[in-house]
Amino acid sequence: MAGQTDPLLAHIRSRFAEAANERDRAAIRRFFREQVDPYGVPAALVHELTRHALPLLRERTPAARNRFFEELWQSGKYEEGMLVIYLARRFTRGCGVCEFKLWERWLDRYVTNWAHCDGISMHLLGAAIAHEPELAPQLEGWTTSPNLWKRRSAAASLVREARKGKHAVLVGRILKALERDEADLIKKAVVWLRRERGRGTPEVG
Repeated sequence: MAGQTDPLLAHIRSRFAEAANERDRAAIRRFFREQVDPYGVPAALVHELTRHALPLLRERTPAARNRFFEELWQSGKYEEGMLVIYLARRFTRGCGVCEFKLWERWLDRYVTNWAHCDGISMHLLGAAIAHEPELAPQLEGWTTSPNLWKRRSAAASLVREARKGKHAVLVGRILKALERDEADLIKKAVVWLRRERGRGTPEVG
């Protein structure tokens, strides 16, 4: 019901529907081996709607914002998922355990492609870990998840921290746990995390 009455949600979906076209739909699908369901709109429109929605969402409570994000995720549309990520990353200041659990649920329930996985991992889960480093060890358990995206997130969520030389021991354990994973997207995530670890300056003390 919320999706039928929320004027912001209605505006976003109306703009997406009006701009949808086969050329952009085909271009988006070329980026993925997995199935995605895009409207097929220019990326500039997603960024425009991010700018439009942001001040309106700042007037809402965190619970109301999260309900709005859930409505977007539930559509299954690629651009609506990207819009969630672009907006949610603007509300990561002071994020911690509760937000980490919420974003983990998004991984479990809604993520079906690498772009959504990496956006949640780097910009949301990564932000929670930066604020509360004690959350990071939870990622090690994800390396054995039957959910491909959870396993990829175990690596992707630490990319920015690895760049800074943080969580070096944990990064090493996660790389070791994932190195025999046969999934191509996991192999790529291992290479990615290993490369970023190599660029980092180890923490002192």
